[in-house]
Amino acid sequence: MSDDYWVASALAYFGPARRLPPVHSGSRGYWYFGAPGADRTTLLYVGEPEPAVRAHFTVVRRIATVDNELGIDTDYQGRPISLISGPKQPWTRIWPDFRRLNLLS
Repeated sequence: MSDDYWVASALAYFGPARRLPPVHSGSRGYWYFGAPGADRTTLLYVGEPEPAVRAHFTVVRRIATVDNELGIDTDYQGRPISLISGPKQPWTRIWPDFRRLNLLS
């Protein structure tokens, strides 16, 4: 998952060659692609965990930081990568809270 549709798009494009699982995001139109499967109880989350993540999961633990290894400062450099697990409810109830249609929410 990602807090940003640009990151989600990049992961969706480059991820299959690296055997990454399907990507989901509540950001803008990416939300309409759907929620993770009902069996997904542990996910990687790229970006600052938003209130919906903290409200709906029992574990939110930072495990890494985005590093492009080029020393190039971008909007994405330094973003946290968190392991989230222990959903408190099924995705059908959680997913609507992830929907964000503008850049400021």
